[in-house]
Parts: sequence; C-alpha cells; structure tokens
Amino acid sequence: MTLAALSIAALLQSVSLFAITPDVQGIDEHLAENVLAHVGEIKPLELNNTTRLFRNLNRAVENALQPYGYYHAKSFISVEDEKLTIRIDAGDPVLLAEVDVRIVGEAAQDPRFQLTVDGSTLRSGAQLNHAEYELLREDLLELARELGYFDAHYSQSVLTVNPGTLTARPTLHLVSGTRYRFGQLSLLGTEVDAHLLHAKANFSEGEYFTQTKLTAYEQYLLDSGYFELVRVDTKPSDGALVDVTVELKDVDANRIEVGAGVSTDTSFRFRFNHLNPRINSEGHSIETATQFSKIEQSLDTKYRVPVVNSFKNFYQFSAGAKNEEVQDTQSTTASVGARKFGQLGEDWNWSYGASLEYESFRIGDDSREKTTYLLPGTSMDFTSLEKGRDPRRGYHYAVDAAVSTPELGADTSFARVRGTGKWLFPVGSSNATVLTRLDLGAVLTDKLEEVPASLRFNTGGDNSIRGYDYESLSTTDEEGNLTGSQYLAVGSVELSFLVRPNWRAAVFVDAGSAFTTGEDDIYRGAGIGLRWLSPVGQIRFDLATPVGSSEHNGVRLHVSMGPPL
Repeated sequence: MTLAALSIAALLQSVSLFAITPDVQGIDEHLAENVLAHVGEIKPLELNNTTRLFRNLNRAVENALQPYGYYHAKSFISVEDEKLTIRIDAGDPVLLAEVDVRIVGEAAQDPRFQLTVDGSTLRSGAQLNHAEYELLREDLLELARELGYFDAHYSQSVLTVNPGTLTARPTLHLVSGTRYRFGQLSLLGTEVDAHLLHAKANFSEGEYFTQTKLTAYEQYLLDSGYFELVRVDTKPSDGALVDVTVELKDVDANRIEVGAGVSTDTSFRFRFNHLNPRINSEGHSIETATQFSKIEQSLDTKYRVPVVNSFKNFYQFSAGAKNEEVQDTQSTTASVGARKFGQLGEDWNWSYGASLEYESFRIGDDSREKTTYLLPGTSMDFTSLEKGRDPRRGYHYAVDAAVSTPELGADTSFARVRGTGKWLFPVGSSNATVLTRLDLGAVLTDKLEEVPASLRFNTGGDNSIRGYDYESLSTTDEEGNLTGSQYLAVGSVELSFLVRPNWRAAVFVDAGSAFTTGEDDIYRGAGIGLRWLSPVGQIRFDLATPVGSSEHNGVRLHVSMGPPL
C-alpha cells in the first residue's frame, strides 16, 4: 500500500473515531433513540457549516417524530466546545378523530377478522402512530391469505393527517372476495405410496383452505424421514379452489450415523446408528442404535409402521438389550415390545403398549436376581421451545406410567409413575433467563425389594442434583450399598446471563432426594456454570458442590450437552 493510501485511510479512520453523538433532550428515551437513528453520524467538519447542519437536523427530527404523531415539534440546536445539543419541544400530538375499518364480503361474517381489528391499538382518541396503522393493514391481509381469501384487496387504504387540527383518520376497507377451498393434491417425484401420503394430509378436497393446515402437512413430510426435499406450491384455480402440488425427493435407502459425546455422568460415549427410513412403498422404517460408554452398553432396534388414516401416528415394534453398572448395582436387561404412538389433541404426544422384560441384577455383594415379566405402560409429553441457538422461552412436560403383577410374571405387584416439568422464561427485558425443573416419581408397591432394580429411583449427576456423582443418592442397605428408592423428588432453579456472543454464565441451586422413608436425607447442590451456544447445540460446563452434607463434599465438574429443555 502506498504512503498516500495509508494517509487517506488514517484520516478516514480518525474522522470516524471522533464522530459526534448529539445530546437529545426534552423527549422520552424511545423517541430520543429514534431521533439519533435519523440523525446518523455527525463528523466534526460538519460543524463548520452550522446553517446546513441545523437544516439537516431539523429535517431529521421531523422525520423521527411525525410517525409517532408529533407534527409540530420544535428543535433548539446549540454547539459549544464541539458538543452538539438538540433540545426538543415535541408539542401536542395528533389524535385519531375517527377510525374507519371495514371488512366487506364473506370475511365480514368471520369473527377472526373482528378480533384482529379489536386487538389493534387504533382507537378514536388515541395518539397517532403510523406503525400501528401499517401493522393492522398487514395483519388483516395476512389473515385473509391464511384463511384462503386469495382475492382480498383494499378498496380504500389511506391515513389522512390534518396537522392544523391535530387529527388523523385511518381508513381501511378490506374486500375479502370468495373464500377458496382445497382443490387437488398432487405428489411428484417419490416412490412412497401415494395413497399413504394422501391419507396423511390433514385436509381434504373441498375443505376450506387454511395455510396452517398446509404448513402442518409440509412439516409432517419433512419430519417423516422419507424425503430430503419437500417443496409445496399452491395455485388458485377455477371454482375458488386451490390446487396443491408437492415436489418430493426421496432420501437414500440407508443412512449410517457415527458419533461420540461426553458427559461426566457417562464419561465418553460412542454411538453407531443405522437407519433405513423407507423399507418399502408403505413407509415402513427400521432403525438400529448401538451405544457404548464406561457404565452402559446398549443395542436397540425399532421397526415402525405408519397408521395410514391418521396424522403423525405409527406403530413401533422394538427389541433391545442393555448392560449397565452404576454405583453398587450391575444389571443386564433385554426386552421386546410393541407400542402405538399418536397425539392427544394438537399438542401432546401419546404412546401406549407393552413390553416383555428380562432383567438380571446384583446389588453390592448380594446374590444375583433374575426376573421376566410383562410391562404394560403409557406415556405423554409436550415440548414448546423457541427456535434458535439461544432460546429464551419454552416449557416441557412429560409423564409415564407402567404396571405389572404376578399374573404378568412380576415377583410382586407394582405401578411406577414419573413426571417431569421444565420451564424457561426471560427476566424482564434483559438477556437473563430462568430455567426451573421439577422431577417427581413413585413406585407404588408393598415390596420394593422385589421390584426390578432398573425401575427404582436414584438421583445425582449432570441432569439432577449437581455436586454429586451420577445416581449416587438413594436408599442404602445395612452394608451401605445403594439399593434404589421408592420415591423421587428433585427441583432446580438456574439463572443465566448472556456475557458474550454465544456464551452464557449461570448460577444454580438443585435440591431433592431419592428416598423410601421420611427419614432419608434431602440433598442440596449449588454452583456456577458456562453455556456455550455452539452450532451443534448447547454445551454446559458446571462447577458444583454439595451444600449442608456431612457425607459428601468437594467440587465436581459437570459437562453435558443438548437443548435446555
């Protein structure tokens, strides 16, 4: 780079560094921010021509305040020692004298349009806000498109402002036209049976069009695992019908995934998955998952058969085996089962079925016990979480229940119930979030010692009570061996702050116990942590210590990954 170029670059940099930010006075913070946004960057050289500068500043103030109804604002500008001050007298605002919003056509009978109008802040006597007018204008058009009024248009759409009388009149006359219905559904480019995919559509020909139903169908196709490309196109046709064409591209028949992970609960984990999402044209799929870690080795196979006439429902046949050694318990389990998955209402996922379970386990130095039994059960869950790398709001609920009796092969009658809830929400307008968690469980039986070890409760570790080893808290026998407990109650509160892009700092308190009698201890843990909002998911690093425990002490590092819920 030449000396001249370097000199010019240095000069430009120095001018930018010494840019002047005016001091805006006399109006509230929100309006002042908008004024500064319109004023932009002022360079020291501009102070040499104050006539031109003041003219530009007055114009910027007008442009910043008029959208909020201030049409008679006065600006008093002064410069002293290169300090620029803009003192503003906003004056009286323009008020809405009359709001003329009409829905003409079939949509006039649809209460959703009136609800949208009622939800607007445009009211006679309210202060003029151009953005609120534009918002209502777009909301009504968007609702019309969502509900299939494809010919909807405004016969009148004008905002009349009279600065002399300080009044304004917004006029919106929406002519809806005819509401369209779903027409023909065409599926292109796939070998999956068309009858299956047509049956999975949650709309039928002749039904009133809604974009929500079409989006849900598109999402089902994306989530089905059958396709690597889904492109939906709509085309209004004669007779007020909307033909739907879906272009699809099938995924490869076989998919192999190899991965590794780490957490302090299980140390290093290695995973090998094989998935064939489309065994045949009827949409059957099979998945085999193998996982190895220091404490657990497992193999699971799941075969899924979609329910043709039901949206997002399927049958699953499974077989698996697992070897696990945690604390004082070593267990080997194997199972085969069948389950149906579906939905309750619009939100809850639901499943029910039964599995034949074999378990061989040993606690401490006790002799090995073996049992084979049938385990019917059901489960429900629901998750809502903001999208993005750093979600700030969401919640998750899950409950599962299972039961067995001697008539089904169990050594004793029992019912096992477990429910969890997680809530994530922001704190005010800051970037802080609170994550709370509650985990409750019970084994209803008169003979806990005859319930298989894998169905009893232990706690402690990355996702329960931090500061303690994985599943190191439960009822003990006379030799001090952890035997597993009849009940579980664990709660947590965590406060986190965004300290750098893609990094959160957290403080937390966990408390609870896995217990059998009221004499069992309540355990507490507290600590600090970091959350890396990585491209592959949230990775958590926590330093935690037991609180108020005479048996447990020291600081433990907990590492885990996955979404906050």
